Amino acid sequence: MSEGLAEEYSALALAATGGTSPTPDAVDTTSKNAVRLEEWSSPRRRESANDTEAWGYNASWSVMHDLVAEIDTDGMAKVLGAASTDTMAYVSGESTTAANDWKRLLDLLEELGGSKKAEALFRADVVATDQFAKLDERAVARGKRAELATAGGQWAVPAGV
Repeated sequence: MSEGLAEEYSALALAATGGTSPTPDAVDTTSKNAVRLEEWSSPRRRESANDTEAWGYNASWSVMHDLVAEIDTDGMAKVLGAASTDTMAYVSGESTTAANDWKRLLDLLEELGGSKKAEALFRADVVATDQFAKLDERAVARGKRAELATAGGQWAVPAGV
C-alpha cells in the first residue's frame, strides 16, 4: 500500500504545482501478471517479473487513488495519522499493538476515514482469495458491533468488543 500511496501523493503534488496529474490505468485482474496485492513481493526470477511489478505498482496506485478520491486527503490524513501513532480504529484515543497490515488499514479506512468502498476494493485487488471468508466474518462482526453501539445509546462499546 505504501507504493500506491507514493504514486497517488506524487500525482496530487503534480496537480497542486500546476502539472498534469496522471491517473492509474484500469486494473485488469485477468492479466497473466495479476497478483493479489497482499501476496505481491519482491520480483522472483521469471520472464514476467517486470510485467508483474508494473501490474502491482499500477494496481496498488489504483486502490489508493480510488480511496483518496472517496475520503479525500483529510480523511486519508486521519487514517495515516492513526496508523503512525498506533491509534485503535474502534476506540478513540486508545492505542494498539496490532501490526499495520491490510486488516488494520481496512479498519482505519472504514472507521476513521468513513470509506464505504474500501472492503470492495480490498476484495477486488488486495486480499488473498483464501481470506475472503475472514472478510465475510468481519462484516458480520462489524454489523453486530454497530447493533450493540445503537442499543447502548450513550454508553460506548467496550474496548474489548
